[in-house]
Amino acid sequence: MSFDINITGIEAFGKHGIYQSEKNNEQKFLIDIFITLEKLSEDNIDNTINYENLVDDSIALVQNESFDLIETLSQKIGQYIIEKYSNLESFSLKYVEITIHKPETPLSNRTENISVTYHEQLK
Repeated sequence: MSFDINITGIEAFGKHGIYQSEKNNEQKFLIDIFITLEKLSEDNIDNTINYENLVDDSIALVQNESFDLIETLSQKIGQYIIEKYSNLESFSLKYVEITIHKPETPLSNRTENISVTYHEQLK
């Protein structure tokens, strides 16, 4: 038995990009998280992934870190989730996918959105 958790449109503000203006000024980022779990053992929030924690932790990473590339940011969030949740006994984390949308870029006058997706299949 498996379960897919999908949280979309998490809004966070941070300083990520290659240009100095992006490093100096906060920009809006939207985060989508997709996770596959197996073996949910009981109907208890303490034995699964708490969505609120996922949202809060992802926002904190966007706000408190600074990367040139949103590829790095998406990987950082994905690896954080894997490290935090892959060794719990009540379920098995099988797949993690993180998409970072950067709607306000230097290309905003020519594009609606730029996004990057990190994904990792676990054993």
